[in-house]
Amino acid sequence: MHYKYAIIIGIGLLFTCWSSAFADEAQQLVAEDELENLYQCPERGKYSCGYTGKIMKETCSASMVEELGRINGKEIVFGQYERSVDFDWSTPKDSKPNIYMCKGSDSYVFELSESGGKSVIWHKFSETSAGMSFVDSVEIYLVGDNTVLTVKMCLDGTGGCYGEHYIQVNGSWLALEKDESWAEVYDKMPKSYRQHKSRAINFDNLTWEQSIAKSTDPNCCPTGMIKFQLSIKENKLHVESYKFIFEEAP
Repeated sequence: MHYKYAIIIGIGLLFTCWSSAFADEAQQLVAEDELENLYQCPERGKYSCGYTGKIMKETCSASMVEELGRINGKEIVFGQYERSVDFDWSTPKDSKPNIYMCKGSDSYVFELSESGGKSVIWHKFSETSAGMSFVDSVEIYLVGDNTVLTVKMCLDGTGGCYGEHYIQVNGSWLALEKDESWAEVYDKMPKSYRQHKSRAINFDNLTWEQSIAKSTDPNCCPTGMIKFQLSIKENKLHVESYKFIFEEAP
């Protein structure tokens, strides 16, 4: 499993050390007592599995706590926790305990305030037995006047990767959603094609190459693509232009 974290400013400029715009390099970004607190597993995570029943046993430990940088005076931190919870699904009719163990990775992006408060911007639980997604990268971009947080998730096997995006609006983080301009694109997509797994949006230049595929295409090899030029308008992703590309006639 590979992790990468970065603050990205503007187009194509990568800081491996935080610039003075976000933090004073002479001081630690997060106080040691705050970091110690972040190494404690969040209580809400025990319910991440989505299962009901009496919790019989729980183990949890932090596998990674990573400082991402400071945005508007608040520290952004990524934390990942390995969690195992035993649920008792027994009913009065059962002659012996019916125990189910939920095990997986509990991942969070936190925002820390100067007063010591902690809020969750993003959360994902990936159950090990389900072979679900894992976090590949967490990045923060300045796109014009907008601050965007992206979490890239990858699926096991040939499932590909996808991104979840958030934008800061008036000090709060909101999901960066698509506006109505996207409807035209998919209305004009040939009916024999469907949306397919794709690379994440490139927030360096706000471009995206979305794969589209026929039902007869192998999972690895879609025969179509939509090339997007995007923008952010009214806190939503907007399509400025797009182009269909096909390896064969649709």
